[in-house]
Amino acid sequence: MTNMFNLQLYVNELIGTLPSSWSNMTQQVYPCSTRTTSAGTLPSSWSAFSRLQYLYLCVNQLEGTLPAEWASLTTMTQLLLYNNSLSGSLPSSWSMLYSLRTLSLFSNNIAGTLPSVWSNMSSLVELRLYDNALNGTLPSEWSRLFKLEAISISRTNVGGTLPDAWSAMTSMNDLQLFENHHNGSLPDAWSNMTNMTSLRLNTNSLGGTLPDEWGNMTNMVNLQLYDNELIGTLPSSWSNMTQLEYLFLHSNSIAGTLPSSWSNPLLDCHRPQPTLCGVAWCLDATAH
Repeated sequence: MTNMFNLQLYVNELIGTLPSSWSNMTQQVYPCSTRTTSAGTLPSSWSAFSRLQYLYLCVNQLEGTLPAEWASLTTMTQLLLYNNSLSGSLPSSWSMLYSLRTLSLFSNNIAGTLPSVWSNMSSLVELRLYDNALNGTLPSEWSRLFKLEAISISRTNVGGTLPDAWSAMTSMNDLQLFENHHNGSLPDAWSNMTNMTSLRLNTNSLGGTLPDEWGNMTNMVNLQLYDNELIGTLPSSWSNMTQLEYLFLHSNSIAGTLPSSWSNPLLDCHRPQPTLCGVAWCLDATAH
């Protein structure tokens, strides 16, 4: 099958392992095996798929580690390996996947730190790593991923501060870092990410005040900062977020009055927060 271009195996009841011998199909472009019961490991020999662009092996029973050898798949644009039992760490060598646009590894058992050298994945648009055992901190070097629009690194052991340098990722519109171990303050400089529509930082240990500068994020629709250690007052400048539909700030220590400029906040809320006064208003909601 040396001229194979398109192989789709999804939504079947296939069992067994992924054949290493398939690496001989060097013309393969679209191998796809999702929602089957494929098991075993990811064959390192598949690094010979020199024209591979799309690889979908999500929702299976794959285990083992991510092959460092797959760094040679430099034509890959979409790699979906989520909902398996993969372990090990994120290979630094994958920084050579210069054409990769979408990488989804969520809901596995991957551990270790986030490789700073992944900043070389210059085509990356979407990165989903949530529900893993990752640790360490957010690499400031990733600020060079100028095309990146969506990051999900939630429900992990990643912690540390939010990098000021990420303010350079001005294409970002969906950033999910909730239920981690982040501390420090909310970076003023993130106000440069004016394309942001959804930012979830809830359930961390973030402190300090709400940055006035974030009023520049005028495209924001969903901002969730609840269950942190935030203090101070509500910034009047946030009234510039005219697209805002969900603002969740409960379970913090925010005080003061509701700014008069917040005349028509689009909030979905239920319980009052006693430290706020001046208006019958609330800062609680069911998470979205």
